[in-house]
Amino acid sequence: MYMKFFNIPGLKKTKRWPFTPSVVTLSCTAARSKDSRTRVVHTPATNSTVNVILSELLISSLAMQQLSFRAITWNPRTLRYGEYKNTRTGSLRKGRQLVRKCLRLLSKGLPKLDERSFPYWFGPDDQKSLLTCQWIPNVTVASDGTGDFLTISEAVVKVPESGNSKFVIHVKGGLYRENVILPPKKSNVVMFGDGNTKTIVSAGLNRLDNPLFTTFQTATISVHGRGFVAMDMKFVNTAGPEKNQAVAFHSMSTFSVMYRCTFEGFQDTVYAHAGDQFYRECDIVGTVDFIFGYAAAMFQSCNILSRKPLPNQINTITAQAASDQFAKSGFVIVNSTIGPYLREHLTTYLGRPWKPFATVLVMKTYLGDMVEPRGWIAWNKEAPPTMLRYGEFKNSGPGSGLGSRVNWTGYEPSMTEEKAQKYTVDIFILVEPNLHPL
Repeated sequence: MYMKFFNIPGLKKTKRWPFTPSVVTLSCTAARSKDSRTRVVHTPATNSTVNVILSELLISSLAMQQLSFRAITWNPRTLRYGEYKNTRTGSLRKGRQLVRKCLRLLSKGLPKLDERSFPYWFGPDDQKSLLTCQWIPNVTVASDGTGDFLTISEAVVKVPESGNSKFVIHVKGGLYRENVILPPKKSNVVMFGDGNTKTIVSAGLNRLDNPLFTTFQTATISVHGRGFVAMDMKFVNTAGPEKNQAVAFHSMSTFSVMYRCTFEGFQDTVYAHAGDQFYRECDIVGTVDFIFGYAAAMFQSCNILSRKPLPNQINTITAQAASDQFAKSGFVIVNSTIGPYLREHLTTYLGRPWKPFATVLVMKTYLGDMVEPRGWIAWNKEAPPTMLRYGEFKNSGPGSGLGSRVNWTGYEPSMTEEKAQKYTVDIFILVEPNLHPL
């Protein structure tokens, strides 16, 4: 196994090394002092493990140059970080966070692609509360008057601003016809219902009837505060296919988790706008670009269902918007099912590139026979960008055949397992912004 530097301005050129260590040492040193904090991890590092972790460090280092970090000095046993003299406050802290992240990955080894895990920033206590539904509500919403509030929006007003602890809202079974907005300072909100067929939030805002709206303003629920958790709820936009863009769920919430939720609409159902987002065991229903945005989002064990569009429309699942080589942006669909909604067998594409560095990976997922043999389609008949990052890995089902797939630069119809490992939960969803595993 070999590692090498890319020819990037500012990086010290280094020879290729054979590298199969059992001990890895990482050092983070402040440029203006001789203080060096070094930690050693003894790990039975396999070629695959070391290759993936060092690849992540390499690409992370390139992105960190944008944070005023100097080129990394590498050798087979020590990876040393230095700083520019004009490093702004906090950059060294970010470097140390990255080092700690990579040490943790080296210590535990690579997660398996089949592993049903949560991101590391969603801790054991939160996972236990989620999986066992042991949240203790701060307030309860009930449309029948048996709770603290009749509407979800009233409960959101009671959420403290910039709170560090979870604020839990229990939304009892019922139909809530409202548009809900969680502002940026309403952070760490947990919203759980009585089931995704019982607790339903529904509205019908759309761009056709509201031409001055931006797309996210049509959302039935729009979440801006970090750390949002939704569980056992259904979010619906009822506008219909003739109303164009009509969002059911919009999120700019980083470190957010959506579990056992249903998102139902037509065009632009889920707007994964920005931040680290994790969807598990969710149902997503739509027609055109019904999972779209700029976020770094993982869809694990989800049902992604296409429905009947307008006669002149083509069903496309994803429209990913990464516009920067080092953007922390992309969609990963893993261990999921892509199929028809209500047995509506309509030709469906896995996605189309919205922006030049669009990144979508579909891995170990069942693809129904409605998936078009070409798999992917260009944006409005334009030539596909050569910088896109699309890939498939060990998918199954009648729509998974690769014989007629598109022949695009940047598309890998059959990824290697080593590359697919970079898109597991722990590696794809990182703590630092502007990092990308490729």
